[in-house]
Parts: sequence; structure tokens; C-alpha cells
Amino acid sequence: MFDYLAKFNNLPKEIRDKVSGPAVLASIDELEKKYGVNLAPLVMKVIVKDIALGELVVYFAEEAQMDAVRAEKLAGELKEKIFKNMSQRASEMLREDLELKGPVKLREVEAEQKEILKIARRLAERRVPMIAIHFNEMTVCDGWDTHSKNFEGLKDELLPMLDQSLSALLEDLDQRGLLKETLVVVMGEFGRTPRINQQAGRDHWGSCSSTVLAGGGIWGGTVHGSSDRLGAYPASDPVDPVDIQATLYHCMGLDPAQIVRDHLGRPVSISTGRVLDSLVRNS
Repeated sequence: MFDYLAKFNNLPKEIRDKVSGPAVLASIDELEKKYGVNLAPLVMKVIVKDIALGELVVYFAEEAQMDAVRAEKLAGELKEKIFKNMSQRASEMLREDLELKGPVKLREVEAEQKEILKIARRLAERRVPMIAIHFNEMTVCDGWDTHSKNFEGLKDELLPMLDQSLSALLEDLDQRGLLKETLVVVMGEFGRTPRINQQAGRDHWGSCSSTVLAGGGIWGGTVHGSSDRLGAYPASDPVDPVDIQATLYHCMGLDPAQIVRDHLGRPVSISTGRVLDSLVRNS
């Protein structure tokens, strides 16, 4: 019943101190008096990710029996007065200490990439729930959007960078005991055309692409599906983007069929996809 307390007590001390600081406690007390609800346990549940920020309105409507307007107002005030400050503090801690301490492999990564990976790793250590890494400052082509010089860009910059950086980050997270609880997703919006254009590039192609998942409940070393010999269309076990979405939700402890309500009160499932059971531990 009180699993969130154990999770909270296992957080880094600076995060616990921030949550229990005078300013936060004063804001919680103010909102509790204003709305007549007990918010301290809820704040801890959000911090340990038992409840997502996007679920606050539904939580207040169902658990506190609030009407939609009042629930929306309280959720907004919580985000503004409490959780926004915590996000700012996470950024401050990154600026305070970006010194790399740990495995040699991450220290071998190119300087610019290393700084990005260090920030991502420290965000994971601080339990920041969503972290995005975007490498898109290449010299050969426009990042991964290889409309021209596809092979030159992949060989000389993109693939060595991804291979070195991703493997280093995964090893670093694993050695720090973070990989099991950190879901790493490597993907784009679509694939590339099987035909090469006149600029030696490959254009946008929505019918077939690849995604890498690691950590966070995913079976390592598993391959799901295959394409035809041209990489144009799926040949076996086709996957829809919403299936990847549903699988990510499942790994985060969310039921993809869970119903939430939009601003008009209409019920909507958080995903229409299916969980890819072959990739998921204990599925």
C-alpha cells in the first residue's frame, strides 16, 4: 500500500531534500487548505512515477471526487507551484556537476557527444522521466535526413557516432544499475526509400523502418520482424507505430488500454496498439 514511500526513500538525498524543503511544503499546505485534499502522498507518488503528471486531473476526479473544472485547476496549480520548480532544480544540478565519474568507455566518446551523454545519464540518475538525445549537427548531410550523400554520411559520421555513443551509454547505465529501470528508445519518424535518388540520397519512406529498444523491461538480443530484400516492406511480423507506443507504455507500467478523458470529458484509450510480447520481460 505504501510502496511509494520505499521508492521515495531510495531517491538521491538532494531530491528528497528538495521535495521536503520549506518552499515546497508551504505550497503543498496552501493547496491542501484551498482544495481540502491531502496532497503530500500524491506529490511523492508523482516524484517516484507511480502517477504521471498527465494523470492528475483523472486522479482528482476519481479519487477526490472533484468536478472536472476544479480538478483541472488543482492539477495546473500543482504543476506550476511545485513540479515546475523541481524541473528547474534538475537543470541547476546538471550545471553544478557535469564531471564524468565512471566507466572508461564513456570517456572515450567524442567530446561533444560525451557532454550530451553525460547530461542524459545525469538526468536519468535524477529520475527525470523523459530524456531526448538528438544528434543532428553533422557536416556531410542534414543529420539523419539523408536526402543527399546518404552513404558518405552514414559511413563517415552517423553510424560511427551512433555505434560508439549508444553502446557507451548503455554500458554506463548498466554499470550504474540504471539500465533495468531506464527504457532506451532509438527511432525516427519513418524509414528511407529503398531507391537511391540523383543526389546519392534516400528520401522519406513510411512503409518500413527500424527501431532499437533496450533496458527497462526489454529482452536484450531479440529481433522482431523482418523486411523484404529491398528494405521496402515488412516480410514477417509487421509492427505498427502504435504497437511500439503500446509496448513503451507497458514497460513504463501503464496499461495501453487505460482510459483517460480529454478536455471535453470523452473517454479515450492511451493507445490503440498491441504490446509486442516477444520483446517484453515477464509478458
